Amino acid sequence: MSFFKNFFSKQLPIEVRESFDEINRKIEKNRNDSDLYTQSAKKDADLLMQRSSMYIEIEEYGKALDDLNRVIELDGNNGHAYVSRGVAYQGKEDYDKAKSDFEKAISINSSIKQAFNNIGLVLVEEKKHKEAIERYTKAIEIDGSYASALDNRGYAYMVMGNRSQACEDWAKACELGLPESYNKACKLGLCESSTARLEKKEPAKPDVF
Repeated sequence: MSFFKNFFSKQLPIEVRESFDEINRKIEKNRNDSDLYTQSAKKDADLLMQRSSMYIEIEEYGKALDDLNRVIELDGNNGHAYVSRGVAYQGKEDYDKAKSDFEKAISINSSIKQAFNNIGLVLVEEKKHKEAIERYTKAIEIDGSYASALDNRGYAYMVMGNRSQACEDWAKACELGLPESYNKACKLGLCESSTARLEKKEPAKPDVF
């Protein structure tokens, strides 16, 4: 068994590993037929996007970047690929490249809410909380039920000392299925607790396609 297969057999649930293997088979089939590969560039890009998301999930950012670079080579107007590549750069703590990719995604399609949310995350790393709030707000304007952006904006508001707005954002995010930050704030006495909102769910993560 190769190192590649051995690594994923240990790290991924069987259903995820089977999906990963199937994507690899399809990619290799395309690449083994040069005419087909040329004719099905979009299909190949879709498969690479799926595989890059799996790499990001297990923090194999270098491999994700290899796939996403190829996607962008095949289709330079794929805004979602720039968002995903930006997330991979975030994982490598290369925030300048991450922000550049998110901005590129927005220039291609200004309705990609994940690009605005993820730029906000980069700005928070740079301690630019006011600018981060502006980006989160734009993401929320695109989708008022975007829980991740509400959760992240709440954090930025709290850092800036705006407790009431932070709690309002966290409460909304909680009602939309992301209660982690709100619950912690309640336990710390920063926000009023509501038992109806205290179900255990997964916390927000950076968005990738």
